[in-house]
Amino acid sequence: MVSALTLTMIGIDRYMAVKKPLQSRRNGSQSKSYIVIIWMISSSFSLIPFVTSHARDVVLCGQEITVCGDDFAAITRVEMYYQLLLLICECVIPLSILAYTYSVVCLKLWGRTLPGNADHNRDLTVTRNKKKTIKMLISIVVLFAVCLMPMQLYHFIGMLHSSSLTANSERMLFFFYYTSHWLGMIHSGINPIIYGFMNENFRVSSVSSIDGVLLVHAVFTLETSFPSTPS
Repeated sequence: MVSALTLTMIGIDRYMAVKKPLQSRRNGSQSKSYIVIIWMISSSFSLIPFVTSHARDVVLCGQEITVCGDDFAAITRVEMYYQLLLLICECVIPLSILAYTYSVVCLKLWGRTLPGNADHNRDLTVTRNKKKTIKMLISIVVLFAVCLMPMQLYHFIGMLHSSSLTANSERMLFFFYYTSHWLGMIHSGINPIIYGFMNENFRVSSVSSIDGVLLVHAVFTLETSFPSTPS
């Protein structure tokens, strides 16, 4: 959920920068506050699986295996509400916000013209950068839907039909389980690649941050290698 909420906040930030540029300026403390809020919300959603998860034996594809998962026992209605809430809060609402905010950003960006006389080389460069940015934003929304939606759909649909599974549907559900979780886990690693390939500012900032870390490490290494002698 941290990844979904962070991407949603980035989408809202870009939307505000386009629609209300003077009001969108914020300092570092505000950004840190948003990060803390995101982690608090995500942690609160993780408390329920932490309390309800237990190791138990289940029969899957004709074999008895031990799994660790949510065990709501008789309170199946609570599980249904919890999975539905996860689906809405982690996928439906963030995806809707991202689709809307990035659509507005793309339309504003594409319709924006530079002041002054026309310059072919300058206009060609600007158009190329616009296309690259729009492709990046569309890729973020599409990958969000492709990577995160299947996992939540699996949990919700599997919970609704858990009592009516056949041998064939169990195999299909087993395959979908690993596929959806694999997509969900790699989603966090895909976004830096997208930003890195399609956003020059992100590449420059990342390299600058890495250089800063390496510089601090080098200074610390020199200080520990040559300890100061007492006077």
